[in-house]
Amino acid sequence: MNKSDLIEAVAGSADISKIAAGRAIDALLEAITTALKAGDTVAIRREGLVRTVTVMGLSGVRGSAPVAQTLYADTPESIQAKD
Repeated sequence: MNKSDLIEAVAGSADISKIAAGRAIDALLEAITTALKAGDTVAIRREGLVRTVTVMGLSGVRGSAPVAQTLYADTPESIQAKD
């Protein structure tokens, strides 16, 4: 899912315009990126599984998956939950 897909999904789900959905998503992403710092722990819920990761670093540019994976580390609890 890319940002355009996300905007469409939010607009449809919330019954708002794509412009309003785009602004809401931009505001959400800005709030997250402003608040997130290296050393923070983030919980991601997906399909009933909670994955927690520690932010190791932040990047100002989009990079490849191998580069992105150097910016976070699974917590021991997350690793145990996957097993």
